[in-house]
Amino acid sequence: MPAVIAFLAWFLLRTNIGIAVRAAAENEDRALLLGIPVRRLATIVWAIAGGLAVLTYMLSAPFEGVKPGIASNGPTVLLPLLAAAVVARMDSLPTAFVAGVGLGIAEQLVHWNTANHPALIYLVYFGVILVALLAQSGRLSRAFSAGVSSWASVAALKPIPEELRRVPEVLWGKRVLLAGAIAAFVLVPWTWGPSSQLLASYAVVWAMVGVSLVVLTGWSGHMSLGQFGIAGVSAMVAANMVAHWNADFFLVMAVAGATGGLVALLVGLPAMRIKGMFLGVTTLALAVALDLYFLNSSNFPSWIPSEGVPRPLLLQRFDLN
Repeated sequence: MPAVIAFLAWFLLRTNIGIAVRAAAENEDRALLLGIPVRRLATIVWAIAGGLAVLTYMLSAPFEGVKPGIASNGPTVLLPLLAAAVVARMDSLPTAFVAGVGLGIAEQLVHWNTANHPALIYLVYFGVILVALLAQSGRLSRAFSAGVSSWASVAALKPIPEELRRVPEVLWGKRVLLAGAIAAFVLVPWTWGPSSQLLASYAVVWAMVGVSLVVLTGWSGHMSLGQFGIAGVSAMVAANMVAHWNADFFLVMAVAGATGGLVALLVGLPAMRIKGMFLGVTTLALAVALDLYFLNSSNFPSWIPSEGVPRPLLLQRFDLN
């Protein structure tokens, strides 16, 4: 590993490609004016990052083993690396290296002292990310401060001209889609079987999460990787209200939605005060912590209703069964 670090330092500080990579990261527009192939350099950087990620995983596999499954080989592997990058403000490689070493030591300490709760380390990562963001609020790298960084979560989109909105095909298309949605809402419960209704419910949930991402990413330019974690918190609140208190349907929806909004607000405030992909890292850490620790029935059995969730009453009078 020291040899890899020395090679990376030599590559970035001494080679022409490394100097060009640093220049493109600081000011993409100026690098393009100087004739630097920024897009080609991005491919090289991705290749190097992928090689380092594979090497890191291979070195850790003899000690931690290779766990099957997307959840264990994806976000859980990526999260400590992103936590170190957040501590370094996505700007300083030496700081990221020191933070990574510190987080590795913290991970081993947590594993050795809390063997019965191996997922507790992901709560530690989440806390480190939040504390790092709160400590960095208002402090940006030179590239972000000047508005010339090569990072861009979404491209700027122009609104649809008013002339196109009034085209008859567009107006009738909106009406047809609205009529189809109303017809599906009325007919599906009466014409489809239970399994098909369940699939339709999943499709509606995915659509709602997709709409939330449109609002967040398309309108504000921020990226989220943990929308289903927030949806899981709302689902837990709704399930407990129905299973334990037999609450009304509309009350359940209001309280569950408000709870999800509050969680999103508390998690998003530290990250959205700083430009860049910090919100994506924070929401990913939240999703992993919720999935493996908070919403795990082995850790908090009272949070997950074990007897199932009956369908709630509508206005305390109409049975949805």
